[in-house]
Amino acid sequence: MVLDEPKEEDKVFEYESLKMVVANDLLDELGTVTVDYSDSAWRSGFSISSSNALRGAGGGGGCC
Repeated sequence: MVLDEPKEEDKVFEYESLKMVVANDLLDELGTVTVDYSDSAWRSGFSISSSNALRGAGGGGGCC
């Protein structure tokens, strides 16, 4: 997730006063996307999940 301005080739989704900008070439890969915000004593912030696994996404292990 990054903060960005929409480009001509992007799709913009609006919900109340929030805008989400998605690159058109990712729309088919994403599937259903859920954006949630939580605010608790332990942590706060946005979480984004997709019904489809994306290449290069996530933090999993690995070795170089």
